[in-house]
Amino acid sequence: MFAKQPGGPGGVGEAVPAEEAQPIYEAAVQALHAGRTVFTCGVPVGFTVGGGMNLGGRVTQLNTWDAAPLIEAIEGLGWRLQSSNHVWAQTEQTDARAGIARTRGLTVAHMLFRRAG
Repeated sequence: MFAKQPGGPGGVGEAVPAEEAQPIYEAAVQALHAGRTVFTCGVPVGFTVGGGMNLGGRVTQLNTWDAAPLIEAIEGLGWRLQSSNHVWAQTEQTDARAGIARTRGLTVAHMLFRRAG
């Protein structure tokens, strides 16, 4: 269902990878069939890799994924997106010896859906 798609308006990037999107979609289906009125999920929408301070002008790389196709698919089931908040979480940091420090992290969109109607 979630094939590789081009990014959305504004150059957001490609859609959330299928291996991340499919389990979230399936959980929305299960929640709907279970009669739940609220569905929540965490969707990875960005990945950063960057250098620490004072490391000779290292640039942080930011890769983003467009969550719109996943949101549209979940809303197509009968859910409506109520709110979304984004949190950045550090996933790795290397040692700063020899001026080579790297920090990696994910930006996760925490979404709350309610049943439509």
